[in-house]
Amino acid sequence: MDAYTLILAGINALKEYIVLHVLTCLVPALLIAGALMSMINKAVFNKLPRSGNIQGEIVSLGVNFISLRMFIQLFP
Repeated sequence: MDAYTLILAGINALKEYIVLHVLTCLVPALLIAGALMSMINKAVFNKLPRSGNIQGEIVSLGVNFISLRMFIQLFP
């Protein structure tokens, strides 16, 4: 096998991986995000703290920590 064949095989493998990743990970993630956005009231997002003040950043870190713990328990 020459180098050209190996490079083409690598590029084709990369293409297959990208297509598979988009179909199995990205599309379901976007569908789940869309479903969640349709169920959550948009006023809730307006009440979330903005960055720039220390209280808002502390609350945001707490929310992120709780979300991470829930994710770890759902998908061990």
